[in-house]
Amino acid sequence: MKAIIPVAGAGAKLRPHTYTQPKALIPIAGKTILSFIVDQLREVGIDEFIFVVGYLGDKIQDYVEQTYPNLKKHFVNQTDRQGTAHAIELAKSIVGEDEVFISLGDTICEFDIREVMDSPYSMLGVKKVDDPRMLGVAEINEEGFIEHTVEKPSIPKSNTALVGLYKIKESAILFDCFQQLFVENIKSNGEYNLTDALDCMIKKGVEFRSFKVKNWFDCGKKDTLLSTNALLLKQQYEQQPVSAIINQDTTVIIQPVSIAEGCKITHSIIGPNVTIGENTTITSQNGVSFIIEDKVDFSLSSSQDPTEVSIYQIAGDVPQYFLLKKSRNAVSATITSQTFNFLEPQQFATVNITNSNILKVLDIVDSDGNKWYEVDHLGQEMVLDPIKNTNINDPNQDLSTPYLLRLKKAQRRFATRFTSNSNMQLQFGAGTSSDSDEEITPNPNNVGMGLPFMKDRLTAAYSPVNFLYTGTYGIAPSNTALTVRYLTGGGVTSNVSSNTLTRVALTNVKFNNINLNPTTSNYIYASLSANNPVAASGGKAGDTVEEIRQNTLALIASQKRSVTADDYLIRALSMPSDYGAVTKAYIEQPKLTDNQVSTIETLNLYILSLNAQNNLDYASTVLKNNLRTYLSQNRMIGDNLEIRDAFIINIGVNFEIIVLPEYNNNEVLLACITALQIFFNINNWQINQPHY
Repeated sequence: MKAIIPVAGAGAKLRPHTYTQPKALIPIAGKTILSFIVDQLREVGIDEFIFVVGYLGDKIQDYVEQTYPNLKKHFVNQTDRQGTAHAIELAKSIVGEDEVFISLGDTICEFDIREVMDSPYSMLGVKKVDDPRMLGVAEINEEGFIEHTVEKPSIPKSNTALVGLYKIKESAILFDCFQQLFVENIKSNGEYNLTDALDCMIKKGVEFRSFKVKNWFDCGKKDTLLSTNALLLKQQYEQQPVSAIINQDTTVIIQPVSIAEGCKITHSIIGPNVTIGENTTITSQNGVSFIIEDKVDFSLSSSQDPTEVSIYQIAGDVPQYFLLKKSRNAVSATITSQTFNFLEPQQFATVNITNSNILKVLDIVDSDGNKWYEVDHLGQEMVLDPIKNTNINDPNQDLSTPYLLRLKKAQRRFATRFTSNSNMQLQFGAGTSSDSDEEITPNPNNVGMGLPFMKDRLTAAYSPVNFLYTGTYGIAPSNTALTVRYLTGGGVTSNVSSNTLTRVALTNVKFNNINLNPTTSNYIYASLSANNPVAASGGKAGDTVEEIRQNTLALIASQKRSVTADDYLIRALSMPSDYGAVTKAYIEQPKLTDNQVSTIETLNLYILSLNAQNNLDYASTVLKNNLRTYLSQNRMIGDNLEIRDAFIINIGVNFEIIVLPEYNNNEVLLACITALQIFFNINNWQINQPHY
């Protein structure tokens, strides 16, 4: 059996893709359309192929010669394209009396080809479609034989379409019917069509059976070409070739994709459903990427972190999908990682990150999975530790506060500083002894009680420098590898226009629940998108000498401490919404009571939050505890801060109006109500603010 593959078409429906290459060589899921067809037929032993070429036929021939050097092949040139019947008839002298399998060069089908080849009948591939008027149609009788074929009928008698696969055992009769079409000038839509020749064969007594295809991908149009690429990528996803150079720190790959050998990809987001050919280089115009400052959790919604919900799609009268929206601040940055190896422990070990435009350290994790915490100075042993607000962590779960904020003692910690050449230096702790701290320094809490194994150290002498070997300033990393992820970016190039940040890196996107319907979850996963309605601004070069001087003076005054009452107020209002949102806050020194001499060290912080109806409400106990923990890190030693509920007073206004004759009563009344609503809008008022 010989195979005939007509690939002479110009591919007008696929322009501009087909201006420089024939449509049969367009890549689909990492392979050309032509390779899908040839490989499928070779699997069942067909080893002789006839390619009917025309438009850019030299590229077809070069591709086949290079890709299939050992294939027995013939090339027939169709200079005057007059239809599929005319194209196949050109192969008559090569076919002779042999059986043929004809596969149109813009069609990929999934079917049981072995069953088709084993059948004693000539067979035509078919599939039921909704609208067959633009296709070849087969009419099948009750015994399963095809009685009639017609090309693009205006009123089809069947919805069974011919898919472009034809096994012909009676090839001599086929070529006789071609000649009959030419002599009698039988054309459909101005061309000599294979469908008319098949109908001629049926009239001459040839029996055709049909075989159904599982999937039929018509690659002759842009819309079906894209859907075919997406489906085939999902079905035959493979790992990326080793020879493809992909910068994992600046590039996001969203599967499924097909990346050929020799590709170089940086500062890009690739996928999903993307095919990239060999030796392709891809990068963004300026390499600018953005990351959001806080994570997005669509399962949580609060007054300060609301989830906007709207109906996205309706099936009948029932909503099928909902559209969820959240807003986040984004900063121009790229995540870069670097690994440092540590052997013997070293006091106050330092490492340097050499890069340009370093913003900050994102996180550090050692080879055992332990997290290292950044602190302002190595003497700071307590860090803020947010945990998920669940029934286990908080029996009186407050859904408006997604996270509980606690203080955690961190032995593994580090401090950062920038060097004079703009590199970042990381410094770790000093603790290097494997003994417990109480072995080398006295513990004032139990110094007279004795240590394990009846050791009494009351009369022991301790070196004054022993504390440097304890965990007082954190521990030194040893026999481990630390992976540092840090951010780089910023500068003038990060000032991008609005509506340009539209691609989302999906590598860190996941569902909270894992037992989900795969089809639905993949659809939802792929629907995630983003946009920046406002242009990104504020990017500039590094601080000038004068800016550094002014910043230094400001930091000296505050020393990262809440010195004044306003410092506490600002910090309370700026607490991240994950820990609960403070909507209104007011701070003052309490009034003296009969038993008090002074209240100078005491501050009362009055707060309110919003409830689910967006009305002012008393803050929950969880929120108050989180706020107390959040403020403790910057509280002056002598300050005593009391967090209290502010009073909520609901005001009702009764009013009467007198409308002048020339004005509309309803319009004036509506204007008055609107003015009152604007005046009493809670967003315009603070606690203890007088009303005039």
